[in-house]
Parts: sequence; C-alpha cells; structure tokens
Amino acid sequence: MARCPLRNVRAGRKTVDGDAVGQVALNHDNQDDLLMKRIAQGHPRAMRELTTMAGSRLYAFAARILGNNADAEDVTQEAVIRAVRYAPRWQSGTARLDTWFHAVVLNLCAIAFASVNEPAPLRCLIAPTRR
Repeated sequence: MARCPLRNVRAGRKTVDGDAVGQVALNHDNQDDLLMKRIAQGHPRAMRELTTMAGSRLYAFAARILGNNADAEDVTQEAVIRAVRYAPRWQSGTARLDTWFHAVVLNLCAIAFASVNEPAPLRCLIAPTRR
C-alpha cells in the first residue's frame, strides 16, 4: 500500500526530491490526470475511487452551504455525474480535481438555492374556476 505524500508535509520535513509541498502538488496533479483518464475509458474502479474521494468532503461542503441534507446529497451526486461526463475533456494542468469539484458543487448549490427561493409562478396562485 502506498504511503500518503502528505505525511512528511505535516511533519515539516523535506523530501529527497526537494520541497515536500511542491512534490505533493505534483503527485496530486498526476493522480488527478490518471484518474480522469481512467474514468474517460470507463473503468468502474476509477469511478468508485472518484466517488470515495469526493463523496464525504463535497457532501459536507454542500450541506454547509444549503443547510439541507437531501439537497446536499443531490448536489454531490450531480457533481460526480458531471465529473464522469467531463472526464474525456479533462485538460491536464488547468486545475486540481479537488478544486474543480468544489467549484462545480458551489455552482450547483447556487442553482439549488436559487430554485428554492424562486417565487411561485402566478398561475399557481390563481384558484381554478368551475364552469
């Protein structure tokens, strides 16, 4: 089993290759690219890994914003679906997957929040008349 690259960063030590923080960022970028490539190819294990990686953190992020567990679950699920759909177009080096995910969740939360606070259409407020 691979060791977590963040272990040395938390302890404030440097890696053999230089600065630990820079090395961790490089490792995450490579892992993100590989994961998105595997998802684009349809590997079920990669999709499970994506769900596991993103699930709890993104759910907690959405729940804090929306204040509703059911809506947070919907937003998290939609974010994972969008990642799977976007995987073939993933461009290496544009953003970390985690950063991209948080932006997607934030946008989905804004959409969910706006739809909840949207006024009801006028025709729903008018009582039907009997003829």
